[in-house]
Amino acid sequence: MPRALDLCAVPPELNRAVEEIPASPPQLALDVPRQFLIVAGFTGVMVLAAFLFFFHLGTYGLWEPDEARYGEIAREMLASHNFIVPHLNYVPYV
Repeated sequence: MPRALDLCAVPPELNRAVEEIPASPPQLALDVPRQFLIVAGFTGVMVLAAFLFFFHLGTYGLWEPDEARYGEIAREMLASHNFIVPHLNYVPYV
């Protein structure tokens, strides 16, 4: 009986070794609880957000003339509790 021609480039020894590899990697057991990791990650994000928000806060004033005008409009809206019509120098600014 004729022998079958094996055209596989991988030797049979390596082929068996590949078949023995598990399909999924083993799960690593963490010593810290998952809840601690979530809280630590959330705290890190909040610290980074606070740093980015408060960085250079109060170092520069409002740039003239536009930002001061818009700041005054917002201040008058808060003072009059009228959030529909903006006012500048207590005159409607439309």
